[in-house]
Amino acid sequence: MISSEYGLPLSTVSYHLSQVLYEECDLVTIVRRNQRRGALEKVFALKRESYVGVISWTAIPEPLLSGMRGIALNSFLKTAIAALETESDNSSPPGLYAFHPIAVDAEGHGEISEALEGLVEKVKAVQDRCASHHPGELIQLIVGTAAFEAPPLSLEKSA
Repeated sequence: MISSEYGLPLSTVSYHLSQVLYEECDLVTIVRRNQRRGALEKVFALKRESYVGVISWTAIPEPLLSGMRGIALNSFLKTAIAALETESDNSSPPGLYAFHPIAVDAEGHGEISEALEGLVEKVKAVQDRCASHHPGELIQLIVGTAAFEAPPLSLEKSA
């Protein structure tokens, strides 16, 4: 999937997934093995603990960096949408969602990046503190942060 979607050689993607992210970094797990044309296809997924402040994105070599970011964002979006769809079915307080397309200078970009890094550290600390609780006592949350340069967002509706 990554190979065809990003136009990368299958051997490069296979090596980086199997050797780097699976064997060396322990960030992914094999969720399924499929026999394909005499070869064994492995289907990987990011480990749950990989989502909260564990991935050092700068340590992941290109060309996998773009693919891994895409996989992580896609997984986040699917999980968030599923959570929002079931939110009205339970008695828990509603989740928090914030989306703010903004324009900032270089200093503001740095300030926001620093604030998000602080948030990721805080989330990881809370997760570590709660790790000793019985799983039945815990509330499953999905938390995400993002700040990246993007084209101007048009909120106008076309007629």
